[in-house]
Formats: sequence, C-alpha cells, structure tokens
Amino acid sequence: MRGALEAWDPVNQKLVWRIDGGGGIGGGTAATAGNLVFQVINDGRFRGVTADKGEILYEVQTGRTGMAPPITYEVDGTQYVAFQGGLGRPAATVGPNDAKIDNPPMMFVFALDGKAALPTPAPPPAPRNNNQPPTAPELQQR
Repeated sequence: MRGALEAWDPVNQKLVWRIDGGGGIGGGTAATAGNLVFQVINDGRFRGVTADKGEILYEVQTGRTGMAPPITYEVDGTQYVAFQGGLGRPAATVGPNDAKIDNPPMMFVFALDGKAALPTPAPPPAPRNNNQPPTAPELQQR
C-alpha cells in the first residue's frame, strides 16, 4: 500500500499495524530502543509513533517539503531527533544565485523531553547586490 507506515512481524510474516502517511519521494523513519519510531513525511509532517502499536504520540507540520530522513542522537543524557526540510535551489542552478527561495532548507532538531512550540520560520536572507564581489564572511558560508 502506498502512503502508509507499516510494521511487520518477520517471524509470522504478518502485518502488525498500519497508519496513513508516508510514501513518495523523501522522508523516512528512524527507530529507537525505547519503542519509538520517528517518521518524516514529504508533505512536511514529523511524528513520533509507538513501535509496538503504531500509536501517534506526537505530530507537527513543519511547513517544509522535501524532507530528509531523521536521525537520533544523545548529548549529556538528552535524546534528540534531527532532520532537514526544504527544497533549496534546483539542481540545474550554476554558480552563485541570490534569487529568493520559496522553500529554503532548514534543520529541525527536537529534544525528546522538549516542551517548546515550533517557532515560525525566519524569512530567507535578503539578496546581496550581484554587482559587488562577495565578502569574506559570505565566502565562508558557501
């Protein structure tokens, strides 16, 4: 079935649970030893699901499409989930281009015990004057 996240019992070769959402290009999942599956869906949704029952514990719309698979890591006893969303520039773009990006890439990082709301994304930086050479800080950012 397209457009779903499914869990299978490999021993009994049976479907354990299925929830709508997913499929297409982009997104992905990461599972933890703590019975969690993190799913990033190409329409911009991020959610946490129980691995054993498929119960959605958390879901948020990030406002980005073109989602990368999530990763999870721990720092000083806090577990984080991170992924990138946004399309950026077309692959055919050659050389510097300061044109406005409608869906700029953005890195999302969530703490498992975090309580803060997802902030409104900042607008992309203003384009620079293309008649002037880039400054040293601009070169370092590329």
